[in-house]
Amino acid sequence: FGRLADQEFMDLYVPRRKKDFEWSFEVHKANTSYDVPSRLHKVNAPTLLIYGENDVLRRREQVMHDGIKGSVLRVIPESSTAVYFLQPQAFLKEVLPFLTGTPSATA
Repeated sequence: FGRLADQEFMDLYVPRRKKDFEWSFEVHKANTSYDVPSRLHKVNAPTLLIYGENDVLRRREQVMHDGIKGSVLRVIPESSTAVYFLQPQAFLKEVLPFLTGTPSATA
């Protein structure tokens, strides 16, 4: 591609990455400032909570699990926040049985 193509790429890529970061920051801010625990008792649908073993949100997993009556908690080893992307087979191994009502292999 050469220098011009590299510069064109950077001109397009850098602003986009900045916008992605700003969006991610706003989502994180919203997720961490909203008072979720006080509303968990209102959830009355079957709920599957999936976390990656190294997920930064795991600090609230027990609060979520305890607050949603009958929820199912699964932790995918060697993964982080985006389990569905990083380990899609492990993710589907938990989600599909939950959705179809069949027992999970890790239940």
